Amino acid sequence: ADQAEDQDLVPVPVPAQDSVPSLSPAPAAPSADELKAKFEARFGKWAKWNADTWNLNGKRLNDDDAKVVGECLCVNSSVKTIYLGTNNIGADGAKAIAERLKINTTLTYISLSWNR
Repeated sequence: ADQAEDQDLVPVPVPAQDSVPSLSPAPAAPSADELKAKFEARFGKWAKWNADTWNLNGKRLNDDDAKVVGECLCVNSSVKTIYLGTNNIGADGAKAIAERLKINTTLTYISLSWNR
């Protein structure tokens, strides 16, 4: 009976080690210099990186812009007040900023009034 059962078994090929796909490492977080450059490219005509206030009211900012502001809050220790009112920032942008506020210890006031 054991021989009959063994005959029903079909060998399954095992892929060679180098043919097994590997996971790529997660991309590295942007450096402070990269974030500063990103901030200045996007918002530099309205706000300065080292200022204690960023007034970005009414600049037609969206969720992607808010995410950049959030990223910058991780490394900027100068800004204490941010005005982001009267823009087009929705829940995703506000959440991105809120997550980064867990890291930033210098911001004391942020306004997101009159957004989506």
